Amino acid sequence: MMTEPLVSVIMPTFNDSRFVASAIASVLQQTYQHWELVVVNDGSTDDSLQVIEKFRHDRRLKVINQRTNLGVSAARNAGLKVVQGKYIAFIDADDIWYRDKLEREVTLMEREHLPLVYSYYRIANEEGDVLRAITGLPSRVGYSDLLRSNSIPMLTSIVKTEVLRGRQFKQVHHEDYALWLDLLRSRKIMATLLPEVTAVYRVHKHSISGNKVKSAMWTWQLLRRQEKLTIMQTCKNMVYYAISGLAKHQNVV
Repeated sequence: MMTEPLVSVIMPTFNDSRFVASAIASVLQQTYQHWELVVVNDGSTDDSLQVIEKFRHDRRLKVINQRTNLGVSAARNAGLKVVQGKYIAFIDADDIWYRDKLEREVTLMEREHLPLVYSYYRIANEEGDVLRAITGLPSRVGYSDLLRSNSIPMLTSIVKTEVLRGRQFKQVHHEDYALWLDLLRSRKIMATLLPEVTAVYRVHKHSISGNKVKSAMWTWQLLRRQEKLTIMQTCKNMVYYAISGLAKHQNVV
């Protein structure tokens, strides 16, 4: 790459003092070094902020300190207001990126002029032990595909800033899915897979993603309320949702 584009990384955190140092370190250790990291402390009551401050020696780190807990959508939106990069990537404070994550994704986006890229990832427990790999993702995703399943993992996604301009995360359950649906529908874009494992998603005992019934209910509400699908259309997509969920988790590493 002749001129490396700036990548803005947004990391919301709320009471993640056990994990946030590892998450920040995984960004600092990227082989692709032209990035800025915006950490949004969303009213943490533990020592998360003190842990974050230890990384202040790197001038690429920006910290937004919200005094009250406003939720992950508001935290990410606060980050969106200050980013300056050509691309935006997202990582939560308990996730980890592999060292070549940004390099591989930016190279693909620049070469193919892509608006949105995602990749495979691994799931780990709170101690960091890898449980399985999520590699059953489609090679390309359009709006009709996304209605059937959210195949764009937030922690592996990277999107052109111009595509996100004027958009925010909504205060809803599955806020990431709501954003992707909005972008693919309104911008008429496709998302493209980088078929590599680039990150680790940490599952907690109280993890929302671990409650399949609630997740399905929230997906139903999103398709009905935001996407305005009929009951029949929603039922059809929910069948695909269940099948896709099984396929997505079929590989164990």
